Amino acid sequence: MKKVLVFLFAITLSLGVFAQDSTSATNNMNQKPRMQKHDGVIMKDGKLLMMKDGQTTPLTTDLTLDNGAVVTTDGRVKSKDGTVTTLNEGDYVTIEGTPGNISKWHQKDNMKKDSAR
Repeated sequence: MKKVLVFLFAITLSLGVFAQDSTSATNNMNQKPRMQKHDGVIMKDGKLLMMKDGQTTPLTTDLTLDNGAVVTTDGRVKSKDGTVTTLNEGDYVTIEGTPGNISKWHQKDNMKKDSAR
């Protein structure tokens, strides 16, 4: 009887180890899409910066976005239909071509945090 109890105790401990391992793998998989979501171009401190795979570098050549728009090195965004927009401080364009402003982005994050409390 003592051997059976020791055996059951050992199995219970080993199941706990497997449960922890699968959780960490799930967390690692969830981080990658979140990083890719931020790929694009941003105007920060008067400089145009390219964000890709978590790395930020100055934009030194024109960049064609997924939707066909072109971001020039001087901060202009030329859409396929010919309209031109100039990026101001805090403005960004995702790699898909979605424009936005970083202050609005932070407001959304703060609203999510407040609603979670």
